[in-house]
Amino acid sequence: MNIRFLKIHGKWIIMWIWCKLHGINILCDVYGFMIEDRGAVIFANSQDTSDFIKQRKLQWIKSYIGKHIEDIHNLETVFEVIATFFPSERKTFLLELIGYTKDIELFKGIPLFPSSASWSGSEVPLIDKKIEFLCDLISSFRGVDLIEHRAFLKEEKDFFECYKQNVLVREYLENSDIA
Repeated sequence: MNIRFLKIHGKWIIMWIWCKLHGINILCDVYGFMIEDRGAVIFANSQDTSDFIKQRKLQWIKSYIGKHIEDIHNLETVFEVIATFFPSERKTFLLELIGYTKDIELFKGIPLFPSSASWSGSEVPLIDKKIEFLCDLISSFRGVDLIEHRAFLKEEKDFFECYKQNVLVREYLENSDIA
């Protein structure tokens, strides 16, 4: 297959694979090879992505977490995929992870947010969403065995609240032409 063919038809090939009964197995093999290169493109969604395919992707991710619970590198990568392409499912998958292991060091290595973001105007609404998500997680992590997790999430929340204040000052100065 040449590169031009893949550029034109690649999206449809990946969607076809997701639809096939054993497509998840094919993608597991492919993703295993691609993990070092952040082969997350197979998880991208568009307007053409059906709910069926989205559900298959979520099934695969759930299975992947269970099978790779001891491999922090692969878990970091798959949680980056979740944060980027399935932000509304982050909490569900973090709770899934906690069901397998309560290892606080592993949890601290999991990305809670995408590694990059873009916005126009103020950054504050993005920060507010992060704070809101962290508050939701804190209230969801119940039990004595999750005290360290809640403390870590509270530290993250405090960091973003402080960062938000700095951004407010910076944006005020930029808008006032004082900076």
